Amino acid sequence: MNLPCYSAILKILVLSDVHYPVTKPSELGEVIKGERADTTIFLGDSLVEGDASGFKELIENAGVQNPVFLIGDNEIEEGLTSALPFVESLNLTVGKVKFMFIHGHQFNIRSDGVTGRIAQILKAIDKQLPLLAYSLRARMRSHTDGYLILGHCHALAFFPRIKVATAGCLATSPKIYRDRGYIVIQDSPEGAKVTLTLKKLDEKIESRTFEI
Repeated sequence: MNLPCYSAILKILVLSDVHYPVTKPSELGEVIKGERADTTIFLGDSLVEGDASGFKELIENAGVQNPVFLIGDNEIEEGLTSALPFVESLNLTVGKVKFMFIHGHQFNIRSDGVTGRIAQILKAIDKQLPLLAYSLRARMRSHTDGYLILGHCHALAFFPRIKVATAGCLATSPKIYRDRGYIVIQDSPEGAKVTLTLKKLDEKIESRTFEI
């Protein structure tokens, strides 16, 4: 799926692994209302059970604009693939910067369980090592030269040299990582620069902005 290149100011909100209803609905609504983005990308695993009616009502009441729903492995496993107008991936140009958005389960090694066990071993060596390995594997297999924005791992990180970011989560259930937060991508008024911000919901941890 492709959206047009915008020449005006554009703010994109990227929310991954919401895991509705295993989340904080009021928090999700507050994020959408607070960011007031032109486009909101739900980066997969938005739903983990039940139907989508409560989720759709929540984000509509929060004033979500131009939502795009990417498919995650949870939607596939739970038979929720028709609950929302899901797409596999999204290519989008902001200013002069190209992005590809995809949930990321597509880059698993065999199954999710096998990938998780490998990640646990790597994390015991270094906390960032599983994220770097996952990002490198995605970079090699994604067939894009733009910035790659991933979900699935529940981590909030950015590797500028290989142009890969992982978008955190809003889920409250424990995983190997549970970096509760999200990404904001924004064009400047003059179109001179594009920024990528890792926004953390834990007030004790500082958010970071990168010019790309």
